Amino acid sequence: MVGHAYSYKCSHCGYEEYYKQGHGYLVRPQHYDEYIASNQKFFHYEIHNKIETLAKDHPDLEIDATFRVFKCPKCQLLHGKVQVNLTEGDVLLHTSRFKCMKCRSRLKLTNIHRLKRATCPACGKNSFRRQNLATLL
Repeated sequence: MVGHAYSYKCSHCGYEEYYKQGHGYLVRPQHYDEYIASNQKFFHYEIHNKIETLAKDHPDLEIDATFRVFKCPKCQLLHGKVQVNLTEGDVLLHTSRFKCMKCRSRLKLTNIHRLKRATCPACGKNSFRRQNLATLL
């Protein structure tokens, strides 16, 4: 599986953080049976419980898990999350929704490929800038 990594560094305080986007080795699309057979819980307990509950009524449940980067529309902070979409065929049964840990606003999926600047989580200045792009295998 291929994903992308993004490095952001604050030009004011020097704080640096990395964000991942795409699929990984364990965070990837898979059928419910494959997920359960692995005997590992890759997701937050609420998502895991939702998967278990939906699987009872939807035997062909598919789990599409992807690393995504979200941005808070209020405080402009970036958040790296694992978004999980649960589907059966072409029907979306559930999708992850997230809130900002600072202000509790609903996070919006960002186009990280184009995002050059955000608010630094350490100092709060609008000086958190993308450094470079790398491809991860």
